[in-house]
Amino acid sequence: MQNTQKLLITALLATGSLVTSAVAAPLTLEVAADNWVSGSTDFQDKHYGGWYKVTSESDGAYDLKDRIPFFRFDLSSYTGGTIADAELELFPYEQFSSTPQEFIIYGIIDGGASENFGEGATTTAGNNIETDPSLQTWNNSGYAYGGTDSLSDSASFGDLVDLGTLSGVTDDDIGSSVSFSSTALDAFLNNDGNNIATFLVYNTNGTGTFNGFRSKESPGAGTGTTLTLVPEPSSFVLLLGGFSLWIAAIRRRS
Repeated sequence: MQNTQKLLITALLATGSLVTSAVAAPLTLEVAADNWVSGSTDFQDKHYGGWYKVTSESDGAYDLKDRIPFFRFDLSSYTGGTIADAELELFPYEQFSSTPQEFIIYGIIDGGASENFGEGATTTAGNNIETDPSLQTWNNSGYAYGGTDSLSDSASFGDLVDLGTLSGVTDDDIGSSVSFSSTALDAFLNNDGNNIATFLVYNTNGTGTFNGFRSKESPGAGTGTTLTLVPEPSSFVLLLGGFSLWIAAIRRRS
């Protein structure tokens, strides 16, 4: 019996080493495109895909001071199967308030408005503001609103999936990072069918500050927003773990 156990354990260890090397590791994706649009009257036909920051503001002045950012990720390089855990990491850059800010993180459904938005990356008139109508603006984003309305009144609000809230971001976070994760985020990514994941980050209690996050065009060290995907262990790996426990139990009884 002991010889049989030894053979099983040896085979288990050999198989386990092969499986361990084959298990997909977490993958961190850099943002593929980022942009923000402005509800301010003079800027509703412009976009900011080339800016060094991506801003999110809603200060209670209806659309006039509202700024909405979008972040798009290309998921095609992920081959790990079901996602067990995901984390969206943003980097506060400048113009945050000491008042804790809250942001609702929305995912845009496959084929939804602005899921594959036109970013652009060149500069115009030296200030990174573009007016190319093929690129994303407040007016063509699908999420414009006016008067006493809010994001929920926009034409394409039904294309958004509420993934949860990122809370407590202040000027103390400038130069570091803040992270968001939720089971809704995991489900959103696992339900993706076109290898595109686009997020809209909506500020709910702005205080007149820009709430500028680092963009992929930001100068200096670091990059823009990242998305980390952690694969779920395969059923075979889980079975192997259970088999290990069974062998250990047999050894204890021997």
